[in-house]
Amino acid sequence: MDLRTIKNTLLYILAVEVVSFSVFYIPGAENLAFLIAAIAFLIIALYRLRWALMIAIGEVFIGGFGYLLFYEFGGIKISIRILFFIVLLALWLVYLFNERGRTEFLKSRFKIPYLIFFACLAIGLITAIINKNGFSNIFFDFNAWIFFFYLLILYDFLKKENIWIEIWNIGIACFAWLGLKTMFVLYIFSHGIEGFLWPLYFWIRDTRIGEITLMASNIYRVFLQSQIYSLIGLGIFATFLLIGWSRLKRLEKKLLFLMLILGTATVLISLSRSFWAGALAVLPLLIVFVIIDRVSFAKFAYRSLIGFLAAVFALGLIFIVVNFPIPEPTGGSLGSLISERSNISDEAAASSRWNLLPALWQGIESQPVLGSGFGATITYKTMDPRILEENPTGMYTTYAFEWGLLDIWYKIGIIGMFSYFAVLLSLAYAGIKTHLTKRRPIMPLALVAGLIILFVANFFTPYLNHPLGIMYIILTTVYLDKK
Repeated sequence: MDLRTIKNTLLYILAVEVVSFSVFYIPGAENLAFLIAAIAFLIIALYRLRWALMIAIGEVFIGGFGYLLFYEFGGIKISIRILFFIVLLALWLVYLFNERGRTEFLKSRFKIPYLIFFACLAIGLITAIINKNGFSNIFFDFNAWIFFFYLLILYDFLKKENIWIEIWNIGIACFAWLGLKTMFVLYIFSHGIEGFLWPLYFWIRDTRIGEITLMASNIYRVFLQSQIYSLIGLGIFATFLLIGWSRLKRLEKKLLFLMLILGTATVLISLSRSFWAGALAVLPLLIVFVIIDRVSFAKFAYRSLIGFLAAVFALGLIFIVVNFPIPEPTGGSLGSLISERSNISDEAAASSRWNLLPALWQGIESQPVLGSGFGATITYKTMDPRILEENPTGMYTTYAFEWGLLDIWYKIGIIGMFSYFAVLLSLAYAGIKTHLTKRRPIMPLALVAGLIILFVANFFTPYLNHPLGIMYIILTTVYLDKK
């Protein structure tokens, strides 16, 4: 763990976010900033490949849908994430040509489940074309899966650039940034700071970084898509707390405690039930390995107390942010709000999600084995106020669904869905097997905890078919294979 790298990364992220916010309100400046960033990244990639890899990975950790910087023409936006991907893909293709098509991925112990899964994706694409699902729908539905090219890119480039320590440090910095950003946004909105509140709101909304919603009094839901990494990081840190606490140095223990506080506060204020479900789902795994690793009851109780104190301090942090006296807040109760979020019957988004379920099941039943192909749509009744404004009947047709696993089943069939399960299970098996060696390394087990969190959260919020989730799966794959 390198505090200097973590600090510098936080400063770089701050600079990028400030630039993103600034150019958002200057006509034409967005395109100029994008072009400068594109040229700079190309130069970095040519001369310092390891830096380019870390920039691309870090952007996924914090960038939501990738539009912190973007180029717009004719109503079409090209995100900085796509630019990073294209540059690194082009460099990888040159590398592959020089290596006469020999890629490290072909030596991977995970290549069989991955190749079967990729074949199922290809079948889903062919099925979409046969079913005439519409070019636009097919393209925008399938393009996230193209992100799996990063698997090949990282297999070959990380062979040359061994930067796992740097990735870990950058991951910690991004985890901290997501927490600090969440608390900052919560402070601005809970105190109604005029002159900054609405510019901040429109920037977050229109760059698709996240969603800000008034829930009760001055309590706001601050949901950032990249907070999935706050949740995954929380699972990783919890693994180190319960299983590997005794191996940490004093400074690392202090930093871990701070990260647990910040991560818990972030996940709580996201008010995401899918996040909460993911956090609960990983607890049985950790308890099982507390037993397998023969952690004494006294040590388990002590470490659990540390986790409990972190949760209490997290609630305290949220209370302080919301009730900080300058300027004077208007009051609110987080406790009652969390209780209300457990009731899913009276909320528009939840109601729409349940309305979608029978229609989606009907679509799955029509083509259960091979699926209906990418871009296949479903029509259902939504309670989303934005859609009701345009269509008072509430009937809505879309190819993107909140039910992540059912979305995959509907598009590539049960064979494709189980082929994806096979990939995830092979990773989980490898991580657990590696942990069970004599040396008992913690990181492989911690990565498995992250996979469980990602899988469960995906039931209700699609991440396994999004670059945010795909990047985590890729990094876990390459790490377990290389280590």
